[in-house]
Amino acid sequence: MRFWVFACSLLSVFFTVACQTQPNQIFIEVDSARQTLTTDVTTVREALAEAEINLGPLDRVAPDLYVQLEQGMTIVVTRVTEEIEVELPEGYEPSTFHDLSGMSPKERVSAIMDLLED
Repeated sequence: MRFWVFACSLLSVFFTVACQTQPNQIFIEVDSARQTLTTDVTTVREALAEAEINLGPLDRVAPDLYVQLEQGMTIVVTRVTEEIEVELPEGYEPSTFHDLSGMSPKERVSAIMDLLED
């Protein structure tokens, strides 16, 4: 009987140790830099949070944020910005300053087009 108790205890310890997740060493490429991170988290999103990498609304991440981490994985963050360029007609001289900072990009273009029509 003691043998079976000992054997069961030994198997229990073995399975407990075997089932524990091991830290993953991953690489993150962002802002022209590559950093190494050893972590116990499970997803790309959690790894970026642990590395204190904030994403902008247009930034791209590969692999996707929900993907499970794997040993040696490389996560690439591509920063994306949006710029609007407007060409004014030759000889156009703005006479009044218009604050467009509180508008969305589409609203800005619409407001500029309205100003050009005046």
